[in-house]
Amino acid sequence: MKCWILSLIRLMKFSNELLDNAFLTVLKKLHTMKSEKLLLIGSSGLIGNSILGFAKNCFSCIVCVGSHYIINYENGNRNYSERNDKAGWSDIAPHIDSNTIVINAAWGRNTSSDRNSMIQLESSERELNLIHSLKGRILKYISLGSIAEIEDSEISPSNTTLYSDVKKKILIELQESGIPYLWVRLASIYGQNDKRDWLMNQLIDQARSARRIEVKFPNQLLNLCHSDSLAQEILEIQEIRKNMALNFYTTQWVTVAELANSFQFCQEPKVSPVSSEFFSKNDSNGHLVETPPILDFIRASIDHE
Repeated sequence: MKCWILSLIRLMKFSNELLDNAFLTVLKKLHTMKSEKLLLIGSSGLIGNSILGFAKNCFSCIVCVGSHYIINYENGNRNYSERNDKAGWSDIAPHIDSNTIVINAAWGRNTSSDRNSMIQLESSERELNLIHSLKGRILKYISLGSIAEIEDSEISPSNTTLYSDVKKKILIELQESGIPYLWVRLASIYGQNDKRDWLMNQLIDQARSARRIEVKFPNQLLNLCHSDSLAQEILEIQEIRKNMALNFYTTQWVTVAELANSFQFCQEPKVSPVSSEFFSKNDSNGHLVETPPILDFIRASIDHE
């Protein structure tokens, strides 16, 4: 709501006639936002937590669903309850209606060594069951796909994994479900309070201990996006009314070796050229996300103890 209060203040600069028209537009928007509810699955993870932080300014009612809990934020109140159906989705039924937007930011462990594990099947089955339970009941479903779905080894070394296969299967199910949806394919997301065991956190640990930084696959390309930038963009595009699969990308294409050098010498990494048509300005499904310099994150991470 705060963002719309700012919009109202800016409108005071308009002439009376323009003010009347613009004021009505904003009031309609305020009414829409107030009537829409957000159900956020996976709010305790890196991406989900970032979405929650920004969503509080846009929705009057937010329901967060975790593995063991449901938290309802409404009218300044926070109500916590234990989940009754931890294996399924029956206990979210009282929290959804035709004005509910569902954002699913949950997934099982997904390090490079897990991409062919049973975790991927379990996570996909859980999401497929969720999609089935939401048919005909919500306003929109937004879920997170992956660059791993792209069959281009230059940018997507995981495209032959089980993880890639199950993500593709979920999108097909979503397309056939009749649920209004947005499918957001992501590359490499980083941010503060990230507890995953992956490259960024490994580089932080090595840089803090002043050890020599060593990496595997130094020439592998990464497209990096801060979780806060991603969260803001997801909340912006939720207003898109047509069903779409979008490839979220930034201009921050760097190699693993260059990223490691950035942590070791505390400098902005050099951007690498990418020949792929995907996750770039040439991508017909591409969606550019503005994100802060990686060096800002490096400095904050290394200085933080």
